[in-house]
Amino acid sequence: MFLFLPTQNIKLFKHLKVIFQSAAELNDPYIVNKKIHRFHQETALSESEFEGALLGVYENMEPHIKAMVSWEYYLQQAQKNKEKIEASLVAAKAPPPLLASPKQYSKVGVLRLFSSLQKASLWDSYGEQHRGVAIELDVSHDYFSLARCDGGPQIFQAVNYDDLRPPLPTKTQPFPAIFCRPEHYAYEQEYRLLRLLKASDKSEEFKLPKAVIKGIYLGLDCPRNLVDELVQLVKIDLQFRHVVLKQMAVSETHLRLQPLNLSDYL
Repeated sequence: MFLFLPTQNIKLFKHLKVIFQSAAELNDPYIVNKKIHRFHQETALSESEFEGALLGVYENMEPHIKAMVSWEYYLQQAQKNKEKIEASLVAAKAPPPLLASPKQYSKVGVLRLFSSLQKASLWDSYGEQHRGVAIELDVSHDYFSLARCDGGPQIFQAVNYDDLRPPLPTKTQPFPAIFCRPEHYAYEQEYRLLRLLKASDKSEEFKLPKAVIKGIYLGLDCPRNLVDELVQLVKIDLQFRHVVLKQMAVSETHLRLQPLNLSDYL
């Protein structure tokens, strides 16, 4: 799988380090929830709705109170104050909100990986308009597959693409909103590695085992000085001698991107 690496983080990468973004830095509007559009709720109930909702309240009354008041009398008295009572009945009927709270996600960091590099839109969004770099990582390595890493818990799983709000956090699913995005992003085929951060809402560096790094892929418009820098890295640095170095290029027969070996440089 592939990690898009901001060019300002190349220096860290040379020291086998990557940065996990905080949930706040993801700037996900469905976690931040700054403005909420709420569906219109009927505030006036029909007679049958009112009676049915009120019956539920009556049946749940304490037995000693219920014994003092007949259902017919209770309903008759309630109908006299229908306008005041029905607002609370409507609120009780409403489904619980599934809005994520930024506080619930303030202590986690995310490493975002993608299944393919051949989608130009990914390079547009995450690859600095084709001037950036992507790193191929071996996700079968313990770095991803273990439930704990670097002394702390971690979760590695695919993003679920669905327009329905994810459930609220539970002990078994503590961070559902991190792994859920709207359906129209499904083409991205994203996976996320989630770890706890030492400082809330701040990105954090994590060591990357050299065995995890399989390849370095340069954007098709990657600056020449950065190309030369990375060529020297895989040629000279023993930690990167095993790494494949390629650059994205456009196919001459299809509207696709294809990786091109940089054999002329090595």
